[in-house]
Amino acid sequence: MELNAIESYNDIASHDLQHSTTEHIVSLLNTGLDGIVHVPRWLTEEEDVPTVGPDDNLVVGDIADHSEKSIRITTANDNEHYLPKSQVTVFVRGSERIDSPQQGLTDYGGEQR
Repeated sequence: MELNAIESYNDIASHDLQHSTTEHIVSLLNTGLDGIVHVPRWLTEEEDVPTVGPDDNLVVGDIADHSEKSIRITTANDNEHYLPKSQVTVFVRGSERIDSPQQGLTDYGGEQR
């Protein structure tokens, strides 16, 4: 299991996720959630794990180390799901607030007038 204590936006962005996924992780951590699991979409469908966010691959809940090969996540409805450590990335809050960089048209090389 890859466990990542998030101190800054770049700690999430370094995982080569879609921008919308990165922004959603920041938003969830800033609401006070302690842990979020990024799960491949095929695995969420196979295991029928409830997801949050626009990309259907983020799972929130209480995360525990279950065995050498799996984690246990207990979701809001008290259902337990066991996921293979080799397929998931766990993000845990390492600071009180994670700032997201401001983006405007000038960030994309647009002409200023």
